Amino acid sequence: MITLRIWQPGRHVFRVRRSSDSNALDETWIVFRRDPPDWKLIFCPTLDLIWLPNESRSGLIELAGQHGAITWQERTIATKIVVRIEGFTAQKRKLIVTTLWKAARFKEIQEA
Repeated sequence: MITLRIWQPGRHVFRVRRSSDSNALDETWIVFRRDPPDWKLIFCPTLDLIWLPNESRSGLIELAGQHGAITWQERTIATKIVVRIEGFTAQKRKLIVTTLWKAARFKEIQEA
């Protein structure tokens, strides 16, 4: 039996801005959600999975080697996320941003 879901499960992530130059890719997302998740628990394991060392602080994840950062600001029903990836090739920057976008949308946080 096939089931059809009209509304995709997960958070609703919208790209509102994208800019790139020869060395960096910047994206701004707006994420609509009910309760704000712990973004560190979403992004850090994803970055570890693709072998990008990172260091996290409150509202900020910095990529090692000055390869960029991820910042977020919580609002009432939405979160603003800014992703900046520096260095690498243009294709790898797009791959990293797409991986982070999918994690922001679909990754479930395991309760310890």
